[in-house]
Amino acid sequence: MAERLYMQEAARIPYYGMRQVLYPDLTMTVALGGQRGRDSSYFNAFEQGTAQWYHLPQKTFLAKFKQHIAEEICYLALASTSDIQRATKQIDKLWPVKRVSVLPRYA
Repeated sequence: MAERLYMQEAARIPYYGMRQVLYPDLTMTVALGGQRGRDSSYFNAFEQGTAQWYHLPQKTFLAKFKQHIAEEICYLALASTSDIQRATKQIDKLWPVKRVSVLPRYA
């Protein structure tokens, strides 16, 4: 029994570093909001690859997932309205996520 315990993998100790990761390439796929009531520069920043941030209401994400899952998001795939068919969305870019922060709406 004692020898068998040494042969098993450690339950909660990461192999390298000090971070336990459940999903190493986690990608969050979401749709950009509608164009009504928004400035066109908001959408242009995503189309040109110059967007600096994307926000999502905390209650939307936490209704199904926990906070530690949000912190493991590595990539963001944003679906925008298709130029060909206005009734559909399409994903053109995959964004790397540098960090996930929980902030008040005004920040």
